[in-house]
Amino acid sequence: MKCKITHELIVAAAYGELTDEQAQELELHLASCPECGKEREQLLALKTLAGAYPVAEPEANLVARSRLRGRRLWTRCHRAVGMDGWASG
Repeated sequence: MKCKITHELIVAAAYGELTDEQAQELELHLASCPECGKEREQLLALKTLAGAYPVAEPEANLVARSRLRGRRLWTRCHRAVGMDGWASG
């Protein structure tokens, strides 16, 4: 197995997306390739660190509030330069 393919499989393996056959091929390669083994260790360490910090979910109305705020800013800018008719479209 080539290292380039192994790199892709390492990522897939970290998320449990390999078939049993792919996982076995990956393990065989990792047993004989210290460079790829190190990459797997680094990826798993990074995944562990990333998992330690919860992802904040955006508020349900974030998009609506952002659009409203943008629209108000757009209108205000056009009024400031004398383009009131453009803001109503």
